[in-house]
Amino acid sequence: MNFYEEIIYKLQYQIEQPKMYGVFHLGAIFICILFIISLLINIKKKDFKTVRKYITISIIILLILETLKLSIYSFTYDKGTNTGIWEFDWYVLPVSFCSMPLYIGTLSFFFRKGKFLDSLYLFLGTYGLIGGLLVMLFPSTVLSGTLFLSIQTFVHHGFMLAMGLVILSKIFTPSKRTLLNAIIIFTILVSIGTILNVVFYYTGIHCNAFTMSPYLKSDLPVFSNLFGIVNSWILILLYILVFSLGSCAVYGIRAYLHQIYYNRHYSFA
Repeated sequence: MNFYEEIIYKLQYQIEQPKMYGVFHLGAIFICILFIISLLINIKKKDFKTVRKYITISIIILLILETLKLSIYSFTYDKGTNTGIWEFDWYVLPVSFCSMPLYIGTLSFFFRKGKFLDSLYLFLGTYGLIGGLLVMLFPSTVLSGTLFLSIQTFVHHGFMLAMGLVILSKIFTPSKRTLLNAIIIFTILVSIGTILNVVFYYTGIHCNAFTMSPYLKSDLPVFSNLFGIVNSWILILLYILVFSLGSCAVYGIRAYLHQIYYNRHYSFA
């Protein structure tokens, strides 16, 4: 084995699979809360440039962890020949809902402050926050007996939650147009995922983008129960609608808080 393969082999260390709301899960939530509180305090008086630097560093960390995750799934050590065998596992291809911040975050590196960057950040601040929060609270489908993978999933989703709160607290400006752009971005991403699912199905690749393939049962609550009862294509539209309504709700709450703050500090009545 080469040096990288030795690292991946050591990262494949196995433990008893953590249980939802067990010690491992609760510890991860506690650390996440402490991290977010300290982060929000630290950036309280920081400018846009500093906040953007934090987001950039966060995305780079997540990309590195995702690469290690893919390597762990794709590498097998053959003790008989003392060699490593690489075979990519298509099932863990990063095309899930919670993988989208990797792409949107990377895309944001190449744009200056403006409407499009604001739309990308609002996507991370609303859709990203929802995804991070849901998995932090209900991680049953992502917990693993591989120690690194369980740590990686909580770091990934904890960072999603933290980035969302940072964006909403520091660089949020109410704009219905920006919200609409974020919804359009999400719709485009799901549409690309759906096209990939059709390609995966007809090429025999076992992968389920957004876990919403029209040919495979979703593991998402409610949607899994509706599979086979409601038309698969309608389920995909419902998926877009439900998460977009969630994004609008997050936006609405933040806009309301923004208005209260504005009235309190700038009203002369």
